[in-house]
Amino acid sequence: MNHKDSFVTGFLGRRDGFQVPIALAEAGKLCRFVTGAYDTGFLKRVGPILPKSFRSALRKRNCDQVPEELIDSRLTIEFGQNVSRMLGDKKNRSWLWANRAMSFAVSDLARRFQSDLLLYEPYAAEAFSAKYSHAPRKVLFHFHLHPVFERSLLDEDIKAYPPGPSSQFWLRTDAKPENDGRIVDLWRQADLVLAASTFTKRSLVEQGMPPEKCFVVPYGINECDTPVIDNVCPNFSVLFVGSGIQRKGLHHLLMAWKEARLPLQSTLTLVCRNMDPAVSTLLASMPSSVTVLKGVSSDELKRLFQQSSLFAMPSILEGFGQVFLEALSFGCPVLGTPNTCLPDLGDEANGIFLTPVCDHRSLVCRLEELSRLLTQSSASEIRRRASSVAKQFSLRKFRLKLIAALNNLNGNQSS
Repeated sequence: MNHKDSFVTGFLGRRDGFQVPIALAEAGKLCRFVTGAYDTGFLKRVGPILPKSFRSALRKRNCDQVPEELIDSRLTIEFGQNVSRMLGDKKNRSWLWANRAMSFAVSDLARRFQSDLLLYEPYAAEAFSAKYSHAPRKVLFHFHLHPVFERSLLDEDIKAYPPGPSSQFWLRTDAKPENDGRIVDLWRQADLVLAASTFTKRSLVEQGMPPEKCFVVPYGINECDTPVIDNVCPNFSVLFVGSGIQRKGLHHLLMAWKEARLPLQSTLTLVCRNMDPAVSTLLASMPSSVTVLKGVSSDELKRLFQQSSLFAMPSILEGFGQVFLEALSFGCPVLGTPNTCLPDLGDEANGIFLTPVCDHRSLVCRLEELSRLLTQSSASEIRRRASSVAKQFSLRKFRLKLIAALNNLNGNQSS
């Protein structure tokens, strides 16, 4: 069976809210979507008798826009992925096994249906290198930065700001040493590379990828989640949402907050489910104006975005940084570094402010400047423009641009 100009894609979990298989299905280009646990087939039939927590999680593994007959659910791979967590294996070896198993599953289907391949980098290696009786086109969605590029930036930061003898930064990333052999040269095997940001594309170009091989497809946000919020907070209130780990730059934000000369009522709220030990050490010396919330509801998070003067996350690196777009959708101006999606989204007129990466002294100046700017009545216009940015980056536009990239596959045009 020949599925010309159709793709097999696959991943575990809810990567990007299923937007890639949705885009392919909408364009009539989806051959099969391979995944782990999914609310279909056997699981759907036994769902009513499953524990409530499991049923709740399973409901999130569902996407009405993808035809059920095109979904290939692999429960064995889903179970295998979680073995390391259940057994306390800190090296997470079963995760790597699951990535490989997904890649083999995708290659089997591509071989059977004579289709093309569109894969995120954790699942591409084995499928791209497999032997086929046809010549499948291979599209790589590189949502992380190139691992060599990423590690070099993090190592530079550790040399400049060592965490101290009693703690070590937790480098939470899929670009782990054991994965490098699978990921480093994937772009060489691809006919087309998709990246969610210009910065991600740069990380690949600096490792030798021809720039014309890559098409930038920025992520989007649901259009119904973009209300115009233009209230101006009388006191300077800054919000950080994310993991308290090195690459998010939280240690730079904390150092800058401690040194900055800010109005007396200024506050910094950190929403962090996990915290690196080195960051925890810094927190112990912070003033009472800093509050840590380990978990909040979606409604509470919306309220925090709406009521904060500024969302700040001076990341050392981000493949994109979806939380910036989320903050902007609620009219909350953002502060980050060029090593994120922010240069792709807009400029200061849109409430998007930049600070040099790994430079907390420049961050001090930025915080002091924004504490004045964003508490004035004129800040209401900045908040309206910030909200309008999110409307320009909808999920539908993401899907349309992804399909446009695939349509240009033969021409290999870059963006």
